[in-house]
Amino acid sequence: MMEGLLAAVGPIEMPEYGKTIDAENFQRETQMSVEYEYDKETNRPKQIISDMAPKLLQKLVDAGAEDMPKLASAFGDALAKKDVQVWFRDEQAQAAASGFGWTGELAPPEDGDFLAVVDTNIAGGKTDGVVKADIRHEARIDAAGAIVDTVTITRTHRGVKGDVFTGIKNIDYLRVYVPSGSELLSAEGFEAPGEGYFLPEDDTLKPSTLLAAVEGRTRTHEASGTRITEESGLTVFGNWIQLEPGETRSVKISYRLPFRVQDLVRKPETRFERVREALGAWSPTASMKLVVRKQPGAVDRTFASRIHLPEGWSVRSAIPAEAAPDGNGLSLETALDRDLFVGMLLVNRD
Repeated sequence: MMEGLLAAVGPIEMPEYGKTIDAENFQRETQMSVEYEYDKETNRPKQIISDMAPKLLQKLVDAGAEDMPKLASAFGDALAKKDVQVWFRDEQAQAAASGFGWTGELAPPEDGDFLAVVDTNIAGGKTDGVVKADIRHEARIDAAGAIVDTVTITRTHRGVKGDVFTGIKNIDYLRVYVPSGSELLSAEGFEAPGEGYFLPEDDTLKPSTLLAAVEGRTRTHEASGTRITEESGLTVFGNWIQLEPGETRSVKISYRLPFRVQDLVRKPETRFERVREALGAWSPTASMKLVVRKQPGAVDRTFASRIHLPEGWSVRSAIPAEAAPDGNGLSLETALDRDLFVGMLLVNRD
């Protein structure tokens, strides 16, 4: 968000810090001030942010009419990409913002597939900004109508070893949010941090009742150590992936969805449709959807989906426009810089 605003209004002079802050150096220069260059006696490491804010606001106030389209575009882009989220006390305003996807809910669909991949950096410095992630989703529907999803996540650490902010190991507790009731079949490629990264458990501490209420029933997949919880009406698979600077690693999770393609088939509703069904002239149709939530603040993410249909089924229509139907399914590849909705109308000619 800040980079977008700075690109629109131009650089900000900070002579008291010996810096000129612009869209290109904002993150690095502010991190240097916050982590290393601040006055240790006053101990206000984020003072540079406080000092820069009124100067940025003044630039926004002084912006002429010719700058308004750039500023509106920057703010709208930040909302769409979930770099900025909003909350209103007014219920109608909140509902309107939610409808635009600006409020951050996961909001899974009642009758469709769902995916959200959430990274949590634990003791990994500032490395998230230099980790590229490619998320590959594949759904296969067997002859009996069961749907098995496989999600492969490939992460690449593009930091340079020794860099003060990004040249260390990225330690990520990764969670995959999927439809509630999904059954984990396998999980591969995960690795938990070794001893010494975290303090040992304190036996005097009591389990958090709030966390237990949020996560619901907790269990562990024995073969992989993947933690399985429930949250926000979704099933969550959680495990660790670690990356050294320059390293690329992949993890893969396969799970069976809690519904079959038959559950999505539209039944004949009118008398004419029922007559057509009785005469064998009725072709069953099914609406299949996939909602993919982008993690707020995440950058450099790509997404691909491949949906394989069983014999007899084909794609009549699909969205978005980038989705490519073929003889036995649908493919999509795109940047994951905002939430995605993939929808298909399927028809069975058998």
